[in-house]
Amino acid sequence: MSDVGRAQSMHQENHRELMDAITHYEDNPGIWTWGGDEEIRAALMDFTRALHNYLAMCESLNALVKEIVGRAQSGDFVLR
Repeated sequence: MSDVGRAQSMHQENHRELMDAITHYEDNPGIWTWGGDEEIRAALMDFTRALHNYLAMCESLNALVKEIVGRAQSGDFVLR
């Protein structure tokens, strides 16, 4: 699998995890009122991890595309 293919696959997986987290917390609003501070902190950490992974993968894809475009513009890149 190419670098682009791996990056796309990872991006899709991170997007799915983020959407699952968003859906989970939207469908269970009581999470923010049930239990104590530790449960709320754990929920925030879980959501923050999913968001961070997604945004980091977006940045990686951005860097990869910039590299490919730069190589294509310099004539150092050939599509196969």
